[in-house]
Amino acid sequence: MPRMRISFLVVLCLLFVATRADSGAEQDDALEVARLAMSPRVYDFMIAQMNETLIMTVDRLRTDGKKTPPEAAKKLKEALPRALPRDALISWAAEIYSRHFTRAELHDLAAFYSTPLGTKLVGEVPQIMDEFSRKITAEYQPRMRAALQER
Repeated sequence: MPRMRISFLVVLCLLFVATRADSGAEQDDALEVARLAMSPRVYDFMIAQMNETLIMTVDRLRTDGKKTPPEAAKKLKEALPRALPRDALISWAAEIYSRHFTRAELHDLAAFYSTPLGTKLVGEVPQIMDEFSRKITAEYQPRMRAALQER
């Protein structure tokens, strides 16, 4: 699995980790948590990962075996944030948060993300995910080969 796809999946998991929700009344609190968790830097990281995955998918689907031309890649890169603006992703995340967290839990999450440590965590997520993806990429192939050879 490509390193960037792994990063994207891990970021999504971190953004959508959940326990339970009480009712639709948590939506405003959930929006606050989603806004805090999906900082502009995290959003930019996600869009970059999605763009890279999109280009790799397009390249694989090409029947001529060539790479996506630079002008087409540029057009896709520019279109992705318009197709998936940060506000839309925040709204979708809030819907999910509100189904999985109680109002009290949402308040606790918002309080945490507003602390210096919470702010640092959100700021470090892109770098952490990049490092994690590199580690997985480095370890995956030899471990998978060994696992496939086991009987």
